[in-house]
Amino acid sequence: MDGYVMHVVAYGNARWVMDGYVTHAVAYGNAILVMDGIVAHAVAYGNAILVMDGIVTHAVAYGNTILVMDGFVTHAVAYGNARWVMDGYVTHAVAYGNAILVMDGYVAHAVAYGNAILVMDGFVAHVVAYGNARWVMDGYVTPAVAYGNARWVMDGYVTHAVAYGNAILVMDGYVTHAVANGNARLVMDGYVTHAVAYGNARLVMDGYVTHAVAYGNAILVMDGYVTHAVANGNAILVMDGYVTHAVANGNAILVMDGFVAHAVAYGNARWVMDGYVTPAVAYGNARWVMDGYVTPAVAYGNAILVMDGYVTHAVANGDKRLHFWWLTKAYSHNRVHSEKSVNKEPDKQVQRAQINVSYLGPVEYPGEIRATNMSGLVGLFILKGIYSYPSMKAKAHETSPRNRKCPHPVSQLSLKNTTLREINKVSRIDLGLKILFTKGRPD
Repeated sequence: MDGYVMHVVAYGNARWVMDGYVTHAVAYGNAILVMDGIVAHAVAYGNAILVMDGIVTHAVAYGNTILVMDGFVTHAVAYGNARWVMDGYVTHAVAYGNAILVMDGYVAHAVAYGNAILVMDGFVAHVVAYGNARWVMDGYVTPAVAYGNARWVMDGYVTHAVAYGNAILVMDGYVTHAVANGNARLVMDGYVTHAVAYGNARLVMDGYVTHAVAYGNAILVMDGYVTHAVANGNAILVMDGYVTHAVANGNAILVMDGFVAHAVAYGNARWVMDGYVTPAVAYGNARWVMDGYVTPAVAYGNAILVMDGYVTHAVANGDKRLHFWWLTKAYSHNRVHSEKSVNKEPDKQVQRAQINVSYLGPVEYPGEIRATNMSGLVGLFILKGIYSYPSMKAKAHETSPRNRKCPHPVSQLSLKNTTLREINKVSRIDLGLKILFTKGRPD
């Protein structure tokens, strides 16, 4: 890559050569993309070769395809064995099956289905061929096409909506571009600029969606403003609110509620997000439950992250389970600054301690740190196989005149009558977090 590339993704065996400005380019399967110039969106599916020179906003090749483009092309798609040679200005040109398209001049919309040859010279406004389909349309539809056994129900203003294979499209509102490939069900209500489902997929969209794509067996339920959401493989995406970029690769479940800037799940992962998440990534078998504001949170391997509140940096490596309960901001005003204040009698005053914990050694014991106040409010921090210091040893307690023995074993450590120094000895977990624990009588 040489130049400015915003988003480039390659799936499978692919070869990419890029020189210039590429905003979004994706290759699926065995594909070669050679781009020189300004390419806004270029995608190759299967064995495909794309050679682009000039300004291309949207170009997609499905199956064994060769696309050679010179000039200004806004939208060009080839499905199956097709050969495209384009010279001039083409706004929308699509070839399905074994087709040859040779275009010279201005073509607004041209589509070929099955074995067809289109040779166009001049101005073509609208050319469409379609098969067995059932259409029910009420409102204003500019170009709407159904391929194969499909059922369309449209109410409102639809500029471009396409269903491939056995598909059901139900659209209510303003839809500029919506495509379903394979066995798919699309239900759209509101303003959708670009929504695509590939394979067995179910898309339910309510609100403003600029770009939403589902690959394979996927369910997308979107409510609100979604700029870019993609599910690859067996995935379930449920989005409510403002999502700028959310991607699920492999067997994944994404449930998002609120503002999510960047959330990605790789492999077998389950995501539940509520609140504001800037970048959150899960690699491998992971389960994420997030509530609140998370700036960067990453899980590698088999991990479970449960986050509630404001977390600036949380990382989980390996097989572990983490629970965070971040108390309200009001509690931060009652920070404990000395061990003396920590050791006040709980029946006289309930103290709250802010501690920094970090992991420094090997995994030895699973355990739990539990803190409650007299009213029963619980702040829980659970670690499965993270303790490097099992001590809270009796000798260590006896040598400290102010410290009492811990009433529970290491696997169930109570914070009652325990100093910050002892807590830091027992639980050194590297999370870069400041966690508020409530000091008082445990339930």
